[in-house]
Amino acid sequence: MNKTESELKEILNYKYKFEIEYLNKLTYEQLQELYDQKEKEEIALAKNPNKFWYIKSLPVPKEVKTKTSSKAGIWVFVAFCLVLLSVFIIFMVLAFWN
Repeated sequence: MNKTESELKEILNYKYKFEIEYLNKLTYEQLQELYDQKEKEEIALAKNPNKFWYIKSLPVPKEVKTKTSSKAGIWVFVAFCLVLLSVFIIFMVLAFWN
C-alpha cells in the first residue's frame, strides 16, 4: 500500500510523535523506511505476550531469536520411552517372580 509523502508525514507526526521539521528534511524513501520500521516495531510489540509490562519511557527490549532444535526434544522423548519401558519390565519381573 503506497502512501503519499504528505500522508507519511502526517502518520509519523501524529501516531509516532516525530517532529515535522525532522520529517521535512527526509526524502520519500527515508520516510517510507521509517514508517515501515515503526510498523514492524508496533506489530512485534502487539504480538509480544509481555506487552502489559512495557513502560513507555524505557527502551523497548531487543528481540532475541531462539536457538533451539528438535534434537533435544527427540532425546527427551526417547529417554522417557526407555524409562517407561524399563519400569514396565521391572514391574513384570517383580509380579511374576515366584
